[in-house]
Amino acid sequence: MKPISKLIIFVLTCLTLAASAFAQEPSPREQFQTAVAAYQKAANSETALKVIELFKQIDPPPAVTEEARRHFVMGATVLKESTDAAGAKKALDLFTQSVHLAPWWAEARYNCVLAREASGDFNGAIAELKIYLVFSLADTERREAQDKIYALEAKTQLAAERKTEEDKVATAKKVEEDKVAHAAAEKRQAEQARRDVFTKIKNAVNGRSYVSDELSYNDTVRYAGVNEHELFGGGQYYLFTVHTSMFWKYFDERVELWGDNHDGSKSLVLLGESWGPKITDMRWFVGKGDNTKSETQQVWVYVNLENGCLYAASVGGRPLNASEFDPKKRYRYYRYAPAK
Repeated sequence: MKPISKLIIFVLTCLTLAASAFAQEPSPREQFQTAVAAYQKAANSETALKVIELFKQIDPPPAVTEEARRHFVMGATVLKESTDAAGAKKALDLFTQSVHLAPWWAEARYNCVLAREASGDFNGAIAELKIYLVFSLADTERREAQDKIYALEAKTQLAAERKTEEDKVATAKKVEEDKVAHAAAEKRQAEQARRDVFTKIKNAVNGRSYVSDELSYNDTVRYAGVNEHELFGGGQYYLFTVHTSMFWKYFDERVELWGDNHDGSKSLVLLGESWGPKITDMRWFVGKGDNTKSETQQVWVYVNLENGCLYAASVGGRPLNASEFDPKKRYRYYRYAPAK
């Protein structure tokens, strides 16, 4: 083959390869359209910056679609009319749709900043501004945007401090509410425990009628009394009848033992209040005729839940204070027992 022929073949080959390479390289506008599609598929800072960088290389620039402008104007109107964070978030949704349709539109991106700021999302507004700064801006616009970042950083700090203080207040309020709830629960438990004490007495009484007798170690002297040893079975005592017919009344806060008198009247004989979860926590009062508890006097009482008997000291008899009690001394006691 002649040298001239080889030269022609070489030149043709180079031209073919160059044309092929040129045909495979997409134009900036085609790259821009691809980047827009990628952003609309996955909107994030990376895909947004890619669109903006390619947008700056296109002349003439692409026009903003009418639908993007529609959402932009609607968002501006909602933001202007909004009076709270909820309204600002509605405006942000509209601006976001505008940016989605035209991610190269700087004004739409900046309005996202304003909407996020109005809604209290200062970090989000800063992120939007950092994207906005990639646009080809005038020096004054760039300065304003950068200063706004600083202002938003201050607002972020202030918001964090307020949030910390609010959390402290909320925590203190929660602690106080928990205390109140705990106290209420304890109160309910205490009330239930007191009711349980009454239930124990009611179960021991078992619906039976009662009789009362006065105890005495002397079979001929009714008011001679008994000592501790004699009271609890260590010695002998005698019974002197007081009431032959008695009955119980049950209330939420107390139990009452009433007696039938010889003249047919009824009188409050013994009243018991629960002050704790145990029978021994009860306080007992001796009644006077049919008068109220305010006219009763507290007395010492022992309750035997096994047989339903109660042993009560007379008024002014056995001391309520254990340190003042003398087990050898004889005090007057009354026994209230189920009728046989």
